[in-house]
Amino acid sequence: MRRKSIQVSVEMIVEAAGALEQYQQALVQGDPFFLVVKNDPYQDFQIETDGKNRLAVAHTYTERGQTLFDPEIVFETVGWNAVEITQSPVRRKQIAGPGRYLPGANSLASIWAANLRHQGFADPEQSTYKVAEK
Repeated sequence: MRRKSIQVSVEMIVEAAGALEQYQQALVQGDPFFLVVKNDPYQDFQIETDGKNRLAVAHTYTERGQTLFDPEIVFETVGWNAVEITQSPVRRKQIAGPGRYLPGANSLASIWAANLRHQGFADPEQSTYKVAEK
């Protein structure tokens, strides 16, 4: 199966963080995994597995003590199809029905993937990484 560009970018970022083995193990075993990437002047970027064959990627910021997403996209880890998208600034959340996905979010993810690489999120000389418990 051909890998989607967002999957490639996520794996590049995780590898740059030195956590590829931990990430792959989390996906296979359904364990949680949480990585935060700081890359000024951009918003923090996070990658999180939920142990249920889903993975969320998000740009995050804090407002009034609350973490907000701009955006957050949740993918099924098999096929990397977007099943949920949250955009906090416009208070918008879309969730695909059972067995469905959000094609518009998949298109956004493809553009986002290229931006992440271009902005240096997969470059340890430009970014700092923290693998942590959420």
